[in-house]
Amino acid sequence: MIESLAKPLRALASLLGIPITVVDGAIGDVLALLRREPRVDLPDTGVSLVPGSEDEASPVAVAEAIIARSTVDVAATTLDDGGVELSADAVTGSPVLIAFADGPEGARQVVVHVGPWTVTSADGADHRQGDAAVAMAAAFLGHGLEHRRIKDVPVGLLWLEDALLWWRPNADGGGPFRQTFFDELPGEPASAAEHAQRLAAEEATRGA
Repeated sequence: MIESLAKPLRALASLLGIPITVVDGAIGDVLALLRREPRVDLPDTGVSLVPGSEDEASPVAVAEAIIARSTVDVAATTLDDGGVELSADAVTGSPVLIAFADGPEGARQVVVHVGPWTVTSADGADHRQGDAAVAMAAAFLGHGLEHRRIKDVPVGLLWLEDALLWWRPNADGGGPFRQTFFDELPGEPASAAEHAQRLAAEEATRGA
């Protein structure tokens, strides 16, 4: 019932100038309550992936926030282009990459590559993507990525050590109203290749 109201609510939000992410978040919260799903609020890191009125977005600031939240030793390498690469024992060969990217109207913003996912701003505003990127990267560096198949869909899950929950980040796709947090590891084992293929297919569909 609530999911069926998503489209008209989004249309109304657009007319009123309310960000779609706010509407999706509110509906997602109601659905989680009705389905009795575990919920957790990501920490407010103060990190932004987009430039502010006076300061430009900084890969170094994002990297420092990730390291501060990490529970393992993280090695940081500053790149020639101003980006930062973060690595840890749990993700050998698959570092977190924090780099500059061109945003709307040519403004430089930050993009964070975490495993198979890319976290950035699509509209030049940070709708807590900075907080999500920090939490995702810290979890990924600490415990790596768990690949599972939920209802025949290959997904990637991160372990949130402080909340003791498995997390399927919004960057994994699948719509804003699917379950996000799990008390126990859901589904069946899947491979990294299956997960990557699914994400690539969804990206191709969006770009078509």
